Amino acid sequence: FHILPGGTAVADPTNPREFYPVCVFEWTEDHTIWRHMQNSNPPDVRGLVRKTVVVRSIATVGNYDYITDIKLREDGEIEVKTRFAGFIEARHFDPKGNPEEMNFSTIIRPDLAGPVHSHLVNWKADFDIAGVRSNAFQTIKVKAGPLTN
Repeated sequence: FHILPGGTAVADPTNPREFYPVCVFEWTEDHTIWRHMQNSNPPDVRGLVRKTVVVRSIATVGNYDYITDIKLREDGEIEVKTRFAGFIEARHFDPKGNPEEMNFSTIIRPDLAGPVHSHLVNWKADFDIAGVRSNAFQTIKVKAGPLTN
């Protein structure tokens, strides 16, 4: 995605541009690290709010935004999550002209189909906790082919 002078935009997947938008911020989560209420009179409630450093990146690919958050929590927990936002890439549907579309799409209205598809995100964490000698690198090759019964 590239913004041109005058405000127009061009999205050409054959001409990628390096652009790494990253935002780092502190966030107080909506739950606590710990909480305890002592059954006394009056009740004594104590706790510790959960503060998190969030590293967020948003990558736009085609009609989708891939929003990735890496959350670093003060208790040592690390959470990585990718969410998707975008609009459906729909196509014309005619039961007489392309009836096979019913096998691969959700028919949104009588003349419009939304193809069924998946978004996959993979992560690898390599922390070198016991040093680099304890690492194991493995390469897996996946091939496409017909399904057998």
